[in-house]
Amino acid sequence: MSSPQLIVPGSESQKRRMVLASARQVRRVYRKADTSGEVFERWIDRQIDRKTRITGKSVAVGLALFRDYFSKTRDLETAMADLAYVATEVY
Repeated sequence: MSSPQLIVPGSESQKRRMVLASARQVRRVYRKADTSGEVFERWIDRQIDRKTRITGKSVAVGLALFRDYFSKTRDLETAMADLAYVATEVY
């Protein structure tokens, strides 16, 4: 995988658009992570409210939900790092 090439924009408005595009990408990735987190949270709440014992099979379902959430938070971390890079390197 090659590293992305940063195209240094010329005008102030081009720089602003580039940083805003990166910020919008962070928002998109955040919303995906937030949705996965809420799905995981609802699963946890259902497990707490159960009348029966929580079994290994149901924990396996929760583990899959957690892995999805964790993966998306890692994507968010990457998007934030990209935003920080773009915001500080575009001059």
